[in-house]
Parts: sequence; structure tokens; C-alpha cells
Amino acid sequence: MHRCALRSLAVVVVASMPLFATAARAQGARVFSPAEYDRAAAQLQPSLNGLMVGGSVQANWLPDDRLWYRTIGTPAQIILIDPAKKSRVVCDATRSNCPGVPASADSVAGGRGGRAGGGGGAGGRVGGAAVPSPDGKRTAFIRDWNLWVRDVA
Repeated sequence: MHRCALRSLAVVVVASMPLFATAARAQGARVFSPAEYDRAAAQLQPSLNGLMVGGSVQANWLPDDRLWYRTIGTPAQIILIDPAKKSRVVCDATRSNCPGVPASADSVAGGRGGRAGGGGGAGGRVGGAAVPSPDGKRTAFIRDWNLWVRDVA
């Protein structure tokens, strides 16, 4: 009698499998309406770029652990950051209120920063400038879509 019950159970399970498979397929993929798709697409990065101010910057470290960077926009500005004092100064045209920042807009920072390219070593693609650490002991750079850190000294 026990065998008969197991056989009956097996027959019921096997016979009901197509029903479960059909129900699972019917619930599988959700269809999105055009309004839902448009609402989701509005949250992607290209739609939000106009809302972001400043974008990315390249930090140029000064010997006394301050840094400066140039904004992209109208008008372009030079910003001096002093982490020790927790201060941010917008430099004037002559840079008189930002000691240590180069007077030429095309020059790179003195001290430990602002190098362009070449920091990644040989081989692979180097995507941008090598950026030195604040203490000057390491350099970070991108090669083959990976972030690398290398000892300098």
C-alpha cells in the first residue's frame, strides 16, 4: 500500500509540472509602459548632467598640503583648498589672495601635483594624469580601466 501511495504522488507531481511551468512563464517578464520607460530614462546620467555643477577636477597639490583646482565653466575659477584650516578660497584674477598658486593659468602646480600622463608606466592605456598622494610617496593612475597605486619614493 505504501508503494501505491508513492506512485500516485509521483503521477500527480509529474502531471502537474506543465501547469507550474505555464504559470511561471506567465509571470516571468514584466512589460513596461512607455511612460514608465521615459521616467526611468530621465534618471540616467545624460539627463542629470545639467544638474551637476563642477564635474570632475584635477587636484594640484602644493608643498604645504594645500591644493588648488580649476573649474570648467563660465567663468572658469581657480579654487584653493586648505584641509588643515577647512577653508575654500576662490582666487582673484591676480591670485593675490591665494599664495602659492601659479600666476599662469597654463602652468601646473609646484610641488607634488599636476603632472599629466606618463605616470602609468609602459604598456596599456593610461586614462589621464597620474595623481600623487598628499604625502608624495605614492601615485595613483588608471591603466587598462583599473586604478593603480605605485610607490614613488
